[in-house]
Amino acid sequence: LKLKEVNGIMYHLVNEKLEGQVHMMIHRSKRYIHAQNETLSLLMNDVMESVYHYKPIEHFVSDYFMVSRYKGKTLNYQQRNELQISLNGMIRDDYHVSISYDKIDNHRLVKIGLLKQVQSNELYVPSLKFIQMVNVLEIMSKENDEFIIITTCGDQMLFTLDRYHEIIKEASE
Repeated sequence: LKLKEVNGIMYHLVNEKLEGQVHMMIHRSKRYIHAQNETLSLLMNDVMESVYHYKPIEHFVSDYFMVSRYKGKTLNYQQRNELQISLNGMIRDDYHVSISYDKIDNHRLVKIGLLKQVQSNELYVPSLKFIQMVNVLEIMSKENDEFIIITTCGDQMLFTLDRYHEIIKEASE
């Protein structure tokens, strides 16, 4: 769901017309994990563009990880480590995440610390400390001069570790 705030009221926007009474159920922990990952995506995209000069294409969040796709040659092992250390350093430094609205066309604008401001309707945590930590699980080359980075962070990382533990336990029986 996309969000829009008008006069202090938060609206959840949907792609189809709704009629009659509507009920919405929000799964708080999944919503929080999504906000952690969306904030990480914004942070990682800025680092990938400003440091490595790679253009973000898209990303998606699953139950156990986030997959981010970029244009360009894949990162090498040293760059992967630098990326993970840089992201965790910024999380540790706890940059504030601010949301504002453009006065002309009312676009929702998001800014992390001193990084560039971007237009977005996604959910975000209020500051980077809420991401807790990020782990770059894997980087894979794809076709058409593209690559993906698979990450996990925050609460999602705990679920991922628990799931990996279950898989290892089942395999050892």
